[in-house]
Amino acid sequence: MKRSVFTKLLSCFLAILMIVPAAATVYAAEASGGKYVKDVFIAYGEDKATAEPWLRDNGWEPIVDLNDGKNSDAPGIHNAVAVLGIKRTDDPKEAITDMATMYMKGGYSFDDYESLVNEKKADITEFINTFVPALNEYRDNYNGKGSAGGQKRAQMAHDLLNKFFDGDPNGEYAINDTGKPLGDLLLNKTKTEIGDDAYEALSAEQKLNTADLQQIILESSGPAVLMIEQTLALATDTAETSWLERVEGLTGEALLENIADYAPEAAGQDLAPSAAMSLLASYFEDYSKILAGEWLNMHEELLWYEEYCDENGLWKGDDDDDAYASRVEAYFTTLNEESPDRFRNEFNRFSDTLLYYQTLKTVSYPGEWGYTLYDFFCPEDENAYYGADYDYFAPIAASLSAGQRAALKFLNISTLFKLALDSDSVMKAQLPKVDELFSDKDGKALESISIYSGINRAIFRRGVALTSNTLMQKAMGNDPYEDILEEGGLIDILAYSSFGAGALSMIAGAAMSVYSSNNFLSAVYTLNDVLNVKDQAQRVFEEAVSTIENSDWAESVQTAKSQIKNIVDKWPGIEKNVTSANKAVNNLSRIGTAGRWLMGIGGVLMLLAVALKAAQLYQFYHRTFTQIPIMIVDEADIVSYTTNDDGEKVKQITFDQFVYYDVVKCNRQQIGIHTNAQKGVSDYASWGCGDAADINADVGKQWLAIYTNRSTKKGSPILADSFVLRTGKEEVEKGNKATEAAKMPSGCNGCLHMFTSEAPVRIDHEKFCYRSDNNGMFLYWQGDTAAFTASSFGTGGTIAVSAFGGLIVGILGATLVLLPKRKKEQESTPAEA
Repeated sequence: MKRSVFTKLLSCFLAILMIVPAAATVYAAEASGGKYVKDVFIAYGEDKATAEPWLRDNGWEPIVDLNDGKNSDAPGIHNAVAVLGIKRTDDPKEAITDMATMYMKGGYSFDDYESLVNEKKADITEFINTFVPALNEYRDNYNGKGSAGGQKRAQMAHDLLNKFFDGDPNGEYAINDTGKPLGDLLLNKTKTEIGDDAYEALSAEQKLNTADLQQIILESSGPAVLMIEQTLALATDTAETSWLERVEGLTGEALLENIADYAPEAAGQDLAPSAAMSLLASYFEDYSKILAGEWLNMHEELLWYEEYCDENGLWKGDDDDDAYASRVEAYFTTLNEESPDRFRNEFNRFSDTLLYYQTLKTVSYPGEWGYTLYDFFCPEDENAYYGADYDYFAPIAASLSAGQRAALKFLNISTLFKLALDSDSVMKAQLPKVDELFSDKDGKALESISIYSGINRAIFRRGVALTSNTLMQKAMGNDPYEDILEEGGLIDILAYSSFGAGALSMIAGAAMSVYSSNNFLSAVYTLNDVLNVKDQAQRVFEEAVSTIENSDWAESVQTAKSQIKNIVDKWPGIEKNVTSANKAVNNLSRIGTAGRWLMGIGGVLMLLAVALKAAQLYQFYHRTFTQIPIMIVDEADIVSYTTNDDGEKVKQITFDQFVYYDVVKCNRQQIGIHTNAQKGVSDYASWGCGDAADINADVGKQWLAIYTNRSTKKGSPILADSFVLRTGKEEVEKGNKATEAAKMPSGCNGCLHMFTSEAPVRIDHEKFCYRSDNNGMFLYWQGDTAAFTASSFGTGGTIAVSAFGGLIVGILGATLVLLPKRKKEQESTPAEA
């Protein structure tokens, strides 16, 4: 194919590409009706009479009170309504498709999500470090340190990158944004290249000229990142020749013979073939494996292209360049009008392959498959497969520049063919000016595009939580120890145990006191006998003295002896009784004292039990609320696993923003916090969740938040008039009222559910509110499964990024021209396209 036809095809390809976004926008706007839920909101209020007018005054349509019948009947506890309001839309792609709930002690984790973000950042940093050669070749080419062709490619890459800037949208989440055009920014060393410490040491002005490439790659859209990577790849290779020229006729034997050219440390050494191959493998084996993985894709693309041209009459044949370009443009324009879906799938594939198909037949690559690269990918033996042995790709890997090899992780082999430009081709090819590409149909320049356009950057900030089946199951009670600690069971055990021990102590102490009192009297009687003996002895003594003083001495002595003998005869028994009585009195005294102590301890334990229960009841009605996540994502939606060549499990993290659920907002901050609001609610503003709604209106046992999603992966657009709040008290069927209320109503196909579960969630469950006599409350709706819902990736800015991400492919392909001195095409090949 002559060089001029590429220029003409380029013009028609660009003309076709520029109509794609407009066509998509018009198509999306055709759906109407105003019947879908665009957004939801919850209004707090003392009652419906205050909450519903607030909603209407602020542009919301009141639907149902989600706190109805759940308020506490405990005295002194503030109660409120939580009325759900909606806004409508006539565009199904703006509609909410699913609503899910999470509760305060549910299965979510802030730390686990932050770990995933940090893990992804580490992967990006590793990628940047391996990508540095591509950045350096871009800089060298732009600054004229490479070939003339390389400089032209780098200039075009620079101008294209400058149509995107590092900043906004939603500057609220900006961290290291510079506001500078990417092309200029990437001419300087990035934050990753200079290191965090050196970056922090820069002045504020210097930081504005230093890109945080880690942030750009993490927080940009997929197409935007691909555009950056492919555009920089366009500017790689500083040599005067392209890699296709360098691979010309190169074989494994030639690599070994000239090993010093590829492995400098082999210079001057007479290496054995096995040693030389091992050395080459250390340089090129990893890259060869990546390329080998592309063989089958290239094989299938070439076969598809030949079949497509045959079926649709798209071979060039005898047409001149103008006629052929017009025929191609007319075909795809008609296809776009008749079948936009087919056009989107087939146009890029055809234009991509057309521009390198013929080149494969001109590049010498001899081997058992034949003579050319085309033969290598499409051998005559239909059963041959040359992707199994990566050694076949070593010459290609060796022919690439260091920057191109660094870019292999995101470039497929077909893109490499589009990058293979020699200086003569580049200088002579009539490449379009970037300003012309970035203009509307009237030639007016389009505004620069934020590299973060269409991305909710909040998903990379604090306040986002991760959930999973494992976390949810654990939170639902599979961990009994956590239930004891978290649900008050331990407090109940301590309170009731203390009360019981106190009561037993009181009873035992009282019994001991009674026993002591009853037996103390007998001890006193025994002591009284002793006292009587003492009195008798005293009287005998006194009588003897009196007799001696007044009577005959002999008679007095005889009388005293007789009385004293009687006392002495009684004394051993009396002495024994005295000892027993003393011991009894002492024991009974100790028992009485212990009894009184036990009664005191029992009283203290009972008072402690009352205090514990009182504290528990206070805590029960005055909970300390925790932070409500502003967004929640299911781990299964962003984390997957693949197996590498060594059989090891490799984690893949993809932050698909459309699978995140956003918390429903409320008017807490507008109307002020309740006078008896629970602890923690006053901290919501500083935590960043001050307007996150709790359908218990901040007065339940724990918050119960609602989250919404707009992705078609999660459901169908919700019809605004389909909401049904079903409660057990309204059920007339016999049996468990909550179970009956949980049955899907007729005409509904969606329900408010817990994360990771599809079952309806009972939003009046005792774990969420103070009432234990509720019969069940469930929210249902109807999703419009027939509605047209365009890809969520559809904001204006994102469409632009996506379109230009595809446009770079057209640019790269259109600059591909036939290299000089190629082997003449064999006569048996199809007519050139």
